[in-house]
Amino acid sequence: MTGLVATPIKTCPTNTNFMFTFKLKPFIAFLLLFLVEVGIALWVDDAIIRPFFGDFLAVIALFVLLKTFLNFSDFNLALASLGFAYFLEFLQYCHFLRFAGLEKYKIIAIVLGSSFDWRDIFAYTLGIFAAFLFDNETLGWEMPHGINDQKTITNKS
Repeated sequence: MTGLVATPIKTCPTNTNFMFTFKLKPFIAFLLLFLVEVGIALWVDDAIIRPFFGDFLAVIALFVLLKTFLNFSDFNLALASLGFAYFLEFLQYCHFLRFAGLEKYKIIAIVLGSSFDWRDIFAYTLGIFAAFLFDNETLGWEMPHGINDQKTITNKS
């Protein structure tokens, strides 16, 4: 009887020199998202697009920025992006800007945010799911060789 043998998914080499890279397509995507974010910050002042869609796009922008320079799996980059966004929201919950005396600096307050909102957590989460849905490399989970093969296992007894 023969069976399928799973081989490990490609991972980053253990040599740390290979953990960093530069990928042009994610960088272009980041620049476009950044310009949209700046446009939203400068010209949109409403109750839906700026607070919700801005956060939705921000976590996607962070994801593609990390993807531009780091050689990690998309799943790990997505977790890092989402974790960072959640951490910033936690800092807002703790009133970090007021505690650190940074609330008077408008640019820092805009970048880090100044008020906690559960809808931001929801927007970040939806943003990462959207990034996964529309990213070419993650349309299908990368499975170990043999798992999705069309071969059938036969028993020769």
